[in-house]
Amino acid sequence: MNKTLFLLLICIISWGPVCFAQEEAGQGTEPTAVSTVTYTFTGIVKKVFLADFMKSKTTESLLVMDDNDKVMSFIMHAGAVINDEKNRRMSLNGIKEGDKVTVEYRQTKTGIIKLKAIQVLPKG
Repeated sequence: MNKTLFLLLICIISWGPVCFAQEEAGQGTEPTAVSTVTYTFTGIVKKVFLADFMKSKTTESLLVMDDNDKVMSFIMHAGAVINDEKNRRMSLNGIKEGDKVTVEYRQTKTGIIKLKAIQVLPKG
């Protein structure tokens, strides 16, 4: 009993400062890797990739090209909102090639794009 208690005390003494030092070092730093700035990208949908989870582990994504021929790829994430021209909720399979969309997204410090919302714009 005394031997176990002694070993426990040694562990607490040796690891305690390490744990507290990490906690103090983390204070004052930004807790999230996702940018707080929301970006928008407006363009024409070139390709919609719908996942077939039964056949493969692909992710749903969207390829959009703007007026300057810049192409961006957006991967769907949980919580992303998709609205049609009349501002009604819809799913990704409702978006067709040739639709004009505005995409809101955030970009992590490592360059990963986190999709926030897709708004299908009225035709014409």
